[in-house]
Amino acid sequence: MVADSMKVIEAERPVEICDSVRIDFSNTTFTKANLCGDRCQLFSRNVTLDGPHYSFSYGPMNFTGTVFKTSCADCMLLTFKVDAPKEKTEELCLFSRRRAVDEKNLNEFKAQVKCLEMPEHMVMDPTKALC
Repeated sequence: MVADSMKVIEAERPVEICDSVRIDFSNTTFTKANLCGDRCQLFSRNVTLDGPHYSFSYGPMNFTGTVFKTSCADCMLLTFKVDAPKEKTEELCLFSRRRAVDEKNLNEFKAQVKCLEMPEHMVMDPTKALC
């Protein structure tokens, strides 16, 4: 992940911010690897796909989102919504095959964050390790 904006609607405890995030969509499998401090968290689930929209569940937690192309050739914009009994969040994430993108692509993401009235975005540190 290059940049992220997260809106916490409801959370029983603080939402953990990770140092790096990597995702992969392969056929109907969604895999997410987070490096949070010195812990690597791997999460893989079968997903339901409907065009650019995806959804999956994990126990009482429901995840939904949409994948968008951007003007950046190797980037994708992803919405990620969590609906769980003790946590409700909405995220807008910019992913790239590269660890950092140029200012033009970052400004485009910043404009999308503003348009969707999301909180200020954060840019991931490209020097942090990946899981």
